[in-house]
Amino acid sequence: VDGQHFVKLEDLVLGDAWTASGAAWIGHAESPFVYREENGDRLRVLGSVTTTNITAAYSFGRVRIGADVPIHRYTSGYQIERPTHLGDARVSAKGDIYGLDVGPGHLRLGAVADLVLPTGDPQAYVGSGRTWLRTAVVGQWAWDKLHLAANVGFRTGTGDTFGTLGVKPGLVWGLGGSYAISSAFSAALELDGDVWFGNGGEPGAVPIEWLTSGRYHLNEQ
Repeated sequence: VDGQHFVKLEDLVLGDAWTASGAAWIGHAESPFVYREENGDRLRVLGSVTTTNITAAYSFGRVRIGADVPIHRYTSGYQIERPTHLGDARVSAKGDIYGLDVGPGHLRLGAVADLVLPTGDPQAYVGSGRTWLRTAVVGQWAWDKLHLAANVGFRTGTGDTFGTLGVKPGLVWGLGGSYAISSAFSAALELDGDVWFGNGGEPGAVPIEWLTSGRYHLNEQ
């Protein structure tokens, strides 16, 4: 909800103490939910989605709280009747716990906890239908124009099923890097995924997603 370098991956750039921030950004995902049947056929359950995320955050210095409300402006896929849907809202808290110099850069360690609320539409595959929780340890290493981040943690299940696949409790992870090409523009690459327990080796129980992004700062500081 306060990402300075990444879209989905959590880092530990929390902003100045006693300051508020807000943002709205647009993203597009192609084939974010594809179900592979036993005969090898691929069913594009959620074929494409274009989303506007509205976020707000407040920093206490080494602790940040915030919220994210996704509005899926366009969705297409299996038996989806209309294009626009509200997604699941998220309330988030993050803390910067410890830091030390490592090599030429600085390493910081922290933690994040997200409470995801069932405001989205499960029939359009953009809502879970129930409240769930995600927690993770956050690591960040920064040097000059380069920022690297890693997340690893746990999430509760939603109970959703599709065929023999169930969204059960599991591990969450993410890796990413961001580089400031200039004082105004930066580019990032992210890779994240889940490992859902109790699915008996189903390949769909280990979803992985990669994401590229660019940021342009209108006001240089």
